[in-house]
Amino acid sequence: MSLPRGILTECHLQKLLIGNISRGRFVKKHTNPGFVYSYDEEGRLVACDRLEGTIEGREYIFREIPSIQIGLRFGLCGMEEIMEVKYNDEGRLERYVHGSVFEGKVDNIRLERYIYEGNQANATLLEGGVCHWLEHESKDCHDFLTDLVGDYTDNVTGMYVTLYMDDERRVTDYTWFDAQRPQEILKGVPKFNLIL
Repeated sequence: MSLPRGILTECHLQKLLIGNISRGRFVKKHTNPGFVYSYDEEGRLVACDRLEGTIEGREYIFREIPSIQIGLRFGLCGMEEIMEVKYNDEGRLERYVHGSVFEGKVDNIRLERYIYEGNQANATLLEGGVCHWLEHESKDCHDFLTDLVGDYTDNVTGMYVTLYMDDERRVTDYTWFDAQRPQEILKGVPKFNLIL
């Protein structure tokens, strides 16, 4: 329940760092599901309901172009979360942005960016308060997330991760360090099946 979209979440690094917890499973009928997913005729995800006995929130998922998904989650107080997922030409995750919304503005945000080189992926994770680093270099390159984000940075943390994959793109191990202690490189092995 802690991951946006549950088992269908696209935030790979959050899944990696949370560790060994149940990510759920797909069932057609269940008495107390955590999430209920809706698909269009072409099999694309279009809505995700979060349940805790009753519907606590519903995310509507839109596609600007085939490689970009936009998710807007509404709860009891209106729009509560916003998400953007961008894929590269090979269909692999390139960028994941998730923000909580407070009083019409994004007040906490998480950004994951991925660059693939052979059998490894280099990922950058930034998270914190309202952040200026989502703004584009060119004013001509503008999207609706930019409208929601303010012009200051508050308590942003960064992490840099190198994920090593086998030939099936399954992550076998990884190294990481954070921006505050770049000399401390840590190693890990995923506690679940992560495929990039």
